[in-house]
Amino acid sequence: MSLLIAALVGAVAATIGRIVYRHRNPEPTCAWCETVSGWQVTGHDTTVCRGYVTEKRRRDATFGGELWRDPEDY
Repeated sequence: MSLLIAALVGAVAATIGRIVYRHRNPEPTCAWCETVSGWQVTGHDTTVCRGYVTEKRRRDATFGGELWRDPEDY
């Protein structure tokens, strides 16, 4: 019985820890994708967004150097 209570207390503590961690460290959001789609997009930052970088490279061909070049450009 005490093992069951310990497991329950551990599960509750882990759940609370996960909630606190998510609250203090939110997932990065992409402002560019949010503007385009109208929804909050999480999982990547604007600086690494493929759509943002593509749009930026259309305006400035030197943006990002060789990092974001398409394979067809070689």
